[in-house]
Amino acid sequence: MDSAVRSLHEMFSDGHRAIESACEGAPAEALNWRPADGANAISGLVHHALSSERFWLRIGVGLPPIRRDREAEFASEASDAAELLALVRAAETDVAAALGSFEAARLGEVLDPASLPFVPPDAPAPITRMWCVIHALEHAREHAGQMMLTRQLWDSGRR
Repeated sequence: MDSAVRSLHEMFSDGHRAIESACEGAPAEALNWRPADGANAISGLVHHALSSERFWLRIGVGLPPIRRDREAEFASEASDAAELLALVRAAETDVAAALGSFEAARLGEVLDPASLPFVPPDAPAPITRMWCVIHALEHAREHAGQMMLTRQLWDSGRR
């Protein structure tokens, strides 16, 4: 693994640790609590963030994308923190496998938008492998921040 790909792996791992910190020690009630109408629970954010991460990373490194059900991701509930931590460990394994034989020199390759199952409205033209990998990272980290804030609200008793 070259240094650029190793750095990407470290960034994904940092995001996974942030997700873990939002989940560790939380009761199921906290993991499934929505801080406001229309807000997402930690459990739904974990499912969504990791599914989206896997989807975009796989596209970025040239692997077939996974099938997703975005609504089901956000609606999911957890029976305990261990369930969500297992998802994070599985995501870490998937990231390592996806990046394991990937070469940073391929990050500049342009992808055919017609070959993608979904193109976000904010995607640049052209879409590169780099954009897909960075999008996977930044999107998951955005949701990790939401998880952390939700956990802080729960822990502070503002429920």
